[in-house]
Amino acid sequence: MSKIDDFGLSIIKELRPDDEMKFMENFDPEKSKREQRKLSRKISNVTKRSTVYDDKGLHLKTGRDLCDCLNANCEGCFFSCPKCRSFKCGQECRQNRRWMYESYHVQGTDKVVNNQYLDR
Repeated sequence: MSKIDDFGLSIIKELRPDDEMKFMENFDPEKSKREQRKLSRKISNVTKRSTVYDDKGLHLKTGRDLCDCLNANCEGCFFSCPKCRSFKCGQECRQNRRWMYESYHVQGTDKVVNNQYLDR
């Protein structure tokens, strides 16, 4: 053994559990200052934007399974959504989504399709 190991062992042997080891005796994580601050902190009621679609991707106001192309009779014209596997999700999954497309412009034409289900 090296001198450092011998020195460490001698210190450990000299420790008396009844004296030096009581520093954690009164520790209670439930009563720590940090926990008390966390519990006493006022939780602000931030106005949360309401969701437009439910957890299944259905439009909450109408209860319909609307495609993001804004065509009411569409069976789904997008690639399969990686999250929910629906063909009706555009760039972002509709599950619990908080926004809805207002309109879109058809490229190469002057046609603009507006969302008839949007609250204005």
